[in-house]
Amino acid sequence: MVAPKEGVISKSGLKNIPKFEGKSMVCIRKGKTPYEMVCEIFSALDVDRVIEKGDTVLVKPNFSMLWKLPWKGSLTSPEFLEATVKAVRERTKAGEIIIGEGGGGTQTWKSFFEFGVVEMAQKYNARPVDLNWDEAWKVRVPDPYVLEELWVTRTAHALADVVISVPVLKGWGSGVTLTLKNMMGTAPGRYYGFAKGGIPHGKKDDPGDILYGQSKT
Repeated sequence: MVAPKEGVISKSGLKNIPKFEGKSMVCIRKGKTPYEMVCEIFSALDVDRVIEKGDTVLVKPNFSMLWKLPWKGSLTSPEFLEATVKAVRERTKAGEIIIGEGGGGTQTWKSFFEFGVVEMAQKYNARPVDLNWDEAWKVRVPDPYVLEELWVTRTAHALADVVISVPVLKGWGSGVTLTLKNMMGTAPGRYYGFAKGGIPHGKKDDPGDILYGQSKT
């Protein structure tokens, strides 16, 4: 195990979690195969310009609990995950593709084997990573609301040039589970516990009202 470091979290030497500025684009597709829908979304969002030649791409599914089932809507559909990985490999000039997750209620590698991630990674020359045990850094949260510092994983916050979240829409402690909640899986479980109880992520104004990486702005 590599000893955790503090401070630098990116190639540019940033020591803080960067703030997001600007507007997000939303693209909705339905009624086709997972791969066709993902490809249409990639085209609409001009993803091949976002992912530059040789970029490392982290694809982040939600496989938090092994006892929950993808076809029940609790976890990311393996079909959509594979479609996303395939599209990154075949439609962009990405270098390394990483399928990363830090399971909350089970061992991540059990989920990887159960839901076909290992075979998927071999098929598309990708690398599965258990983010719970990834190398980590302690960083400062800009304009903090509750937590002033966070442990962040090397893969998600320094190695990856692009992160693609493949979440699910469901009710949860924060009200609804989407990409922001999905990023809880990038928090290293060896520091926060494997249920990520060390990072409050409930509803606003509850004791756990701050999601991973969120601040007042």
